[in-house]
Amino acid sequence: MIEARQCPPRQGARKLVDVRVFSGPPERRTELIPRPGAWDLNIGPEPLPPSQPRDTLLCTYDGDGATLTVTLPYDTRICEFTARTWPHVVCR
Repeated sequence: MIEARQCPPRQGARKLVDVRVFSGPPERRTELIPRPGAWDLNIGPEPLPPSQPRDTLLCTYDGDGATLTVTLPYDTRICEFTARTWPHVVCR
């Protein structure tokens, strides 16, 4: 079973306002573009080897624009919108 990963809905009093998915660390600026409703990650029959950069979520919070980076496990296959209110995204 793959553990689900997501951005925390709050950081203290700040509310989550945006979620972006990157191939590798966000500072490399390789942002992934979602298909309707989801991002497909690690497409292929086998998970990426540990030598490959890991996909990350970049969580942005209101107020001062604080961010949190969530590194995804190598076997993560998809990040999906799971609620009608943006930006709730869960990765499995």
